[in-house]
Amino acid sequence: MDPDSALPATVAPRSARWLAAIMVPLVVLVAGIGLDAVDQIAPEPLGGESARYIPPDGHRTVLRDSAGALVVAEHSRSVGLEGLLAAPPAVAAAVLARLGDEEARTAQWWRVTRTDDLGTTTTDLYRLSTDGVAQVAAWGGAVGFVFEPELLLLPAVVRAGDAWRASGSALADGALTYDAESTAFAATGPFTGVEGAEVPLTGGCIGVDSSVRIAAPTDALETVLVDATVWCPGRGAVWSSGTVDGQSVGQAEERPVAVAALDRGLPPVDAVAEATGLAAPQPLPLVVIDPFFGERDGSVQFALPPVALADGRIVVANDRGDDLQWWRLEAQRAELDAAAHPGGTVIALAAIGDGVAATTAQRAVVAYDGWGRRLWQWRGPELILAPPLAVPRADGPPDVLVADRGGQVTLLAGDTGSPRWSVALGADARAPLELVGDAVVISDERGRVQALELADGAVRWRVDAGFVEGAAAAPDGSAVALQLDSGDLAVLSAVDGDERFSARYPGIARSLIVTADAVLALSDERLLALSAVDGSELWRDRGGLALLGAGLGAGDPVVVLDADGLRLHAGRDGALLDEQRLDPPPVSATRRAVVAGSAVVIVDSDGRVTRSVLR
Repeated sequence: MDPDSALPATVAPRSARWLAAIMVPLVVLVAGIGLDAVDQIAPEPLGGESARYIPPDGHRTVLRDSAGALVVAEHSRSVGLEGLLAAPPAVAAAVLARLGDEEARTAQWWRVTRTDDLGTTTTDLYRLSTDGVAQVAAWGGAVGFVFEPELLLLPAVVRAGDAWRASGSALADGALTYDAESTAFAATGPFTGVEGAEVPLTGGCIGVDSSVRIAAPTDALETVLVDATVWCPGRGAVWSSGTVDGQSVGQAEERPVAVAALDRGLPPVDAVAEATGLAAPQPLPLVVIDPFFGERDGSVQFALPPVALADGRIVVANDRGDDLQWWRLEAQRAELDAAAHPGGTVIALAAIGDGVAATTAQRAVVAYDGWGRRLWQWRGPELILAPPLAVPRADGPPDVLVADRGGQVTLLAGDTGSPRWSVALGADARAPLELVGDAVVISDERGRVQALELADGAVRWRVDAGFVEGAAAAPDGSAVALQLDSGDLAVLSAVDGDERFSARYPGIARSLIVTADAVLALSDERLLALSAVDGSELWRDRGGLALLGAGLGAGDPVVVLDADGLRLHAGRDGALLDEQRLDPPPVSATRRAVVAGSAVVIVDSDGRVTRSVLR
C-alpha cells in the first residue's frame, strides 16, 4: 500500500458503512485533537514513547470517513477499575481474569467513543502498558471483540522500518481469532481526506501499515483488514486508508470550530394540563443495551440534579467515569440512549434546546446535541458552578449564558460556542441565572443583584439585595423573585429592580417557583405561597427537598419532593390533592427530582430512578 495515497475517491454507499464502523477500529485508532487544551489526568503515563500519541482526557476528534460522513470521537483517560465500568460484563470479566485484581487497579486506560452522523455509537478500549499501546476490546457495533492477548498497535518504542506481529483470541474462548502484522513507516505526507483537504502534520508523526485477519475456527468466516494509519503526537491517529475484504475504507481528521446538531426526531412529550393525582411510584431499572453483548444493568452514581428534555428523556452526570448519560424512560425500565465524556468532573448541567450544555472542572463549557455528539467546547478563565442558561433566538439554536466563579458573565453562540459578549461583575458568582424577558438577572457574592441586557451585557439595573440562594421569573417576565440566605423572599420589578414586596420564610432555602398568580417558596421547614400581586399569604404547608411545577398557569398544581415521598398541592389554595410514599434513600445518597413530560422522575445519587406519573 502506498502510504502517501489519498482516501478512496469514490464515496462508498451509506448502507455499507456499518462494515467500516465495526472493523476499521481494530487497526484504525481514532484519536485526535480537542477544540481546547485540557489537562491530562493520568500521571506519568505508561506506553513508553508511544504514550505521546494518546490525547488527554476529554479531547474531541472530528473525522470525515470514506463515505463523506462526520464521526465525532471523545477520549477518556482513567486509571484503575474505573476504566472497565463502561464495558459490558463479558468484556470486564475477561479483562479482569487476564490481568488479575492487582494489575487491573493500576492499569491505565484510554477509551474512545465515536458517534457518526446517523447517531450510531461505538466504543473501543485501549490500555497503555510497558509494551506500548494496545487494543483491549470493542463494543457498540454488530460485532464485539475482546483481544487476548491485547492487540498491539504501537510498541513502546517505534521507528520507521520496525515490524511486529501479534496473534490470539478476538473473542472469549477463541470463538474468533486474530493474526496481525504491522510495519512502521516515515509519515512525510501529504495525506488528504475524501474531500481533498490535506491533514496537517506535526513534528514526530509516524505511520503504520497493518494487516489483520479475523477468523472463526469453526467455519469459513474470515475478514481481512489492510490499513495504513498516521499518528501524530498529542493527536492520535489523524489519517487512515485501507480496505476491509477489498472494500475501501478510511478516515481523516478535520478541525471544524463546531459540528452541526443532528435532528433527534423525537416529538415533545406533553405535560398534564391539570393534574389531580400521582400514580404509585415505579422503580425503573437502568438497562444498557449492546447490539452484540446484549443487555446489562447500568452501573451509575448520579452526581448532579437530572435535566429533563422536551422529548421526555432525562440527562444525568454519572460520577463513575464522569460521563453524561441520556436515559430513555420506557414503560418498565430506563434504557441508556446516549453517553458522552466532556472530560474531567462535570460540575453543572442544563438543557439547551434539544441538547445540553455541561460545565467541567477543566473550566470548560461543552455542548451536545440530542444524540450525545459534542457540538463545541469553550474554555473560560474560571470554574462555572451555576448551571448554564438557555437564551432563545429567533434565527437559530438557543445561545448559552454562563457566569464563572470569578464573576465573568459570557454569552456563547448556540451554534459555535463563540462569545457574543462578556462582562465582569466585579465579584464571584455562583447563584443560578434567571432569564427575565430580554434580560438576565444575576447575583454575586457581595449580595449585589443585577439585570444585564441580553443584547450586549449592559447593566439595566443594580441593587444590593443580599446573597441569593434561588431565583425565579414571573411567566410574563414582569418580575423576578429572589430567595435570600437571610430568610427573606423579595420580589423585584424586572424593569428597574424596585422591590414590589418582601416576606420572611423559615429554614434553609430549597426551591422557588413563580406562577401566573403566586410566588411559591420552599425551605426545609415550610412551603409558603404568596400572592404575586401584593405578597399577601395565600397558604402554607410543611417544607421539603424540592418544589416542582406541573405547569405555570394560574392555579396549576405543584409537586413537593420530601424525604419520604411526593405531595401534589393545588396551586390556588394549597389543598393536598395526592400523596405517594417513596422508599427512603440510603443515608449516603442524595435525592432529587424533575418533571419530565407527564411524570415526576426521582433520581437518587446511588443510581436509583423512580417515576410517578401525573394524572
